[in-house]
Formats: sequence, structure tokens, C-alpha cells
Amino acid sequence: MNEINYEKIQSLTKELIHISSINGKAQQEKNIASFIYDFFKNIPYFTQHNKHLLKVSTTNDEIERQSIIALYKKENIKDTIILMGHLDTVDIEDYGNIKEYATDPDKLPQKLQENFELDQEIIEDIKSDKYLFARGSLDMKAGLANQMLVFKYFIEHPDELNVNLLFLAECDEEDNSHGIISSLRVLSALKDEEDLNYISAINADFTTPQNKDDQNHYIYLGTVGKILPCFMCFGKEAHAGSPFQALDPNYLISLINKNMSYNAEFCDYANKECSVPPISLRQSDTKDKYTVQTALSAYTCFNYMLHSTKPDEVMEKCLKVAESSFEEAISNISSQYEQYCQKANIAYHKLNWQTRVYSFEQWYQNILNKKDIRQLINDYAREILKEKIDLRIFCVRLIQKIREFDDNREPCIIVFFGSMFYANIEIKGENSKERKLIDSINEIVKKSSDKSLKVRYFYPYISDMSFLNTNLNEEEITKLLNNSPMYPYNYDYPYEDIKNISMPVVNIGTHGKDGHMLSERLEKDYCFKTLPELLYLCIKELGK
Repeated sequence: MNEINYEKIQSLTKELIHISSINGKAQQEKNIASFIYDFFKNIPYFTQHNKHLLKVSTTNDEIERQSIIALYKKENIKDTIILMGHLDTVDIEDYGNIKEYATDPDKLPQKLQENFELDQEIIEDIKSDKYLFARGSLDMKAGLANQMLVFKYFIEHPDELNVNLLFLAECDEEDNSHGIISSLRVLSALKDEEDLNYISAINADFTTPQNKDDQNHYIYLGTVGKILPCFMCFGKEAHAGSPFQALDPNYLISLINKNMSYNAEFCDYANKECSVPPISLRQSDTKDKYTVQTALSAYTCFNYMLHSTKPDEVMEKCLKVAESSFEEAISNISSQYEQYCQKANIAYHKLNWQTRVYSFEQWYQNILNKKDIRQLINDYAREILKEKIDLRIFCVRLIQKIREFDDNREPCIIVFFGSMFYANIEIKGENSKERKLIDSINEIVKKSSDKSLKVRYFYPYISDMSFLNTNLNEEEITKLLNNSPMYPYNYDYPYEDIKNISMPVVNIGTHGKDGHMLSERLEKDYCFKTLPELLYLCIKELGK
């Protein structure tokens, strides 16, 4: 194990950082995939077993990019551990005029001090030389470097390994997860063709302190899930000079945002851990230019984190929010109109707005019951797909089109899911694989030289681990997809592949500060000394 030393991991980490791999820049993601592929290609095992080293192209993707899969298979062994991590990063625009140094960890600290007013904590961390600054350093090229070198070590020391190892580096983790989704079919096929039993997946994504005083390092059993509930509001238009003739969809949306964002009632609590509350990720009306007519429609999308709650439960909660917000809007507008009439000395007549709230599935089916517009909507969906628009905007555009065929033109709110579903994975010890993983993690915490290690449940950031297990049955998946307007046009949930490879997951990853920020940095001692030890111990324990 001493062969995987500090300098070797730091060197490979820097090599990976230097290869810019911004999500969505196809050639960059392909460049780093080729580097990782060549790293394994030069290992003698893969010269002899080249079918076990694969570039996996993404499917149904707007751009061409690849993930890398490397399988080291021992004779007469079925149990297999997956080591996984993503090769892409977020953009570097936040670095402003020093973007060229964003992937140069040797020069970046000085450039940051010369060009930005930095918090004192960042300045102190630069001076301490305990941190490595760069885009992708923490999230998560040090994690990849560790897994690549640990994987290589076990190939070169097969007597120390009692399981098969499969390395997976996914592209497009930072956006729509095309990498992992496209790789699932390969993982599923390898399981059947090579007679593999996937016993666990070890992710190496980044971790951070819980607060400024937190000195602990964390291992996470399981992962948080995510769903994107969206609200599409259709109002009643009017001239801005006659506001009480209108029901402004922007007003409806603002009340939904008030009632959803930061609302701790929607925190998901499980295993003595609590998810963060929802927050709006996008809010807009659908006007394409300024006019003095009130908007016809508006929408908002919410980040909603899951620990144990299922999509149909989220839908029910969001329908209630839509109903209460609609009622609040009617009450507020009616009250203000009455006050206005008194001040203007004009007759008051009760406003007759009615609360109308539907799930997308219910609303669309109501329209289909009156007129079969499926083919027309299908043709329209395929047409706008050619524009390569954002998944959320695709949903909005599709709902707007369907609205044209709605006989009832009264204001309403449609609740739908506007992005892909990331499953929450809760490790409860309910089967032998989960119990084995829990026991192994508890054992490595005892054996580790790092006495600040803490085990928590639910990795708190969205990751591709969510696609390696699911807590939903087929009926629940069908309900989820029926409330996702982008299905089946540019989204499907690979349920059968996930079910076939299903395994418990753990995150043993990098540690540092400020992921996705210009001050992104990793803690060098932990990432280059402790992390390889933890990965090594975990593989050994799981293989017993």
C-alpha cells in the first residue's frame, strides 16, 4: 500500500486538473476520458483483456462524449465492487479575468490574491499550504486519482484482493447524467455476461465541513435524492390599467415561492438526518417581450431533496401548496379590490375566481378524454427537440401547446416534474449487501489512522450514486413518468437496468471547502494520505 504515496496521488490529481473538462464542452470531456482510458490501457492486464476496458458513448445526448469503464475480473469470483466518480467539472466563468489559471493549482493561489478581495479564511488557507486550489480539485479529480491508483494497485497485487473491481468514470454528472444513464446498460450487460454480483459501489465525490467549526471528515452511507417539482400557472390576461380584471400568474407564482422556498415543513427526515428545504431554481413568466398586457402564464421550479419521501408524496404536498397559494391569491386580490373600490368611490362587485389545481397527468388526461391530440403533441414535441432546448423549457413549451386545446380557459395551476429523478438511497441494513457495507464501514473507521472520521447517512449533494439503486416499484415509476412532460420524448427512467444491478452505495471522497466556487480547494493531507487508506481498507473489508 505504501506504493500509493502522497506525491503520486498529488501528481496524478494535478494532471487531471490540468485537463479542462467543463460540462457541456464535448471535446474537453472527451479529452479527459481519453486520458483515463490511456492510463488503464497501459496496464498489462488490459492489454490481455482489452474487452474489459471500454469507452461508453452517451445516448440520446445533444453532444458526443464518453464515460470510461474498466473491469478487473478474478477467476471464479462473482462479487464485484464498483469504484465510481465523475470526470466533468462546472464552468470557470466565476474566475473572471483569471480563467486561464483556473486549472493551474500552482499559480492560481497567487492570482486569486492579486485579483479578488478574499475572505480571511481563504487567505489563511492559501498561506497554510494545506490546501490545493483549482477548478475540479475538490469536485472531484482528486477522488478520481485516488480510485485510479488504488485500482491499479490491486491489479498489481492480486493476492490482496478477493473481489472483482470495476472502475467507472462518468461524463455529464454536473448536468443531466447522460454518462451514468448510458453506462447502466453496459453495467447491466457485464453483470449478465461476466456473471458478476455487484455488492457495493464506492463513490469518491467531495465532502465539506458541516459548519465553520467542524473539524470532522465524513463517510456517507447512501445518498440524498432529488426531484424537481414545477408549477405552471395560467392566469387571466388584461391591460395593466385594469389590474383587477386580470389574475396575474406572476402573483400566483410569487405566493407559491413564498410558501415553498426555505419552508422547513418540507425537510425530509430519516435515519435521524434532515434534508435541506426546497428552494426555487427558476422563476419566470412566458412573455417573450415587454408589453402592458399582463402575462398569460408563468412557472417556477424547485429543488426538492429526498431522504425517504417518494415522488407521489411530493406531488401530493405540492398540489396542496398550489391550492393554498391559489386561495391566498384570490383572498388577497379580493381584499385589495374592495379597498380600491372604497378609495376610488366605485361600486364593489365580488371577484369570481375559482381555485383550479391539477397534476400534469390529471390535466392532460382530462383534455385527452375530450379530444385525442396525442399525435399532434408528439409531432410538436419532436419539432421543438430539434432546437436542443433546456429540459425544463421543453416541459413549459409542451404544456403551453397542450393548453391551446383546453376548453376551460379559466386560470389554473399545473404541477409537474420538470427534470430527471435522482433516487434517494437509504441504507437500513435490510439485506445482506447492506449489512456487509455497514459492517465494513464501521470496521474501517476503527482501523483508520484518522480519528476525526464520522459516518453519516445520505450524501448531501446530488450524485450519480442515485442511479445504482431505487426505492420505487413499477407503479410508482409509471406515476412519476406520467407527471413528467418530457417523457417519453427526451427522458426515460432506466428502471430495468437499475433493478438488475441494484446495490448499496457509500461515498468515501475528497474533503475540502467551497465546491463549485472560485475558492474551491481540497485538503491535501486528507486527500493524498487518508483517502487512499480508506479506499484500500474498504475494498479489503468488503472482500472478506
